[in-house]
Amino acid sequence: MSGDLDGIELREGIDIARIDELLAFYEREWWTQGRERADIERMLVGSDAVVAAVELDSGELAGFVRALSDGAFRSTIFDLIVARAWQGRGLGRALVERILATPALERCRRTDLVCREDMAAFYESLGFERSASDQIRMEWTRG
Repeated sequence: MSGDLDGIELREGIDIARIDELLAFYEREWWTQGRERADIERMLVGSDAVVAAVELDSGELAGFVRALSDGAFRSTIFDLIVARAWQGRGLGRALVERILATPALERCRRTDLVCREDMAAFYESLGFERSASDQIRMEWTRG
């Protein structure tokens, strides 16, 4: 990598030994708090694409993103998280670009994600567009 990302390696997949680091990432974000190790292990097995960013000097996790995909028509990106020390340096962009290029997503016609309004401009800069359809997002939550 070049520029501000020297010293970072993007890796497809994540070593099982890093699950505690990933759990700590999740605990720092309001939208992923309360996840448990066993559920994260199950989540990783069920994800079609995972990209981890590792800081080469320290060996620490610097970022993470995952996705689900049918391999042809639709995919969804989840859990883009960048360590605070690496925010604003292009790592989030690099992670999204890398996951879009993985075999699970590279041929999908459409990739979706959900984000807060304050993050929309970031994703728009990567080519994502706000949904212009009359469809609404629906959720079902297990009690």
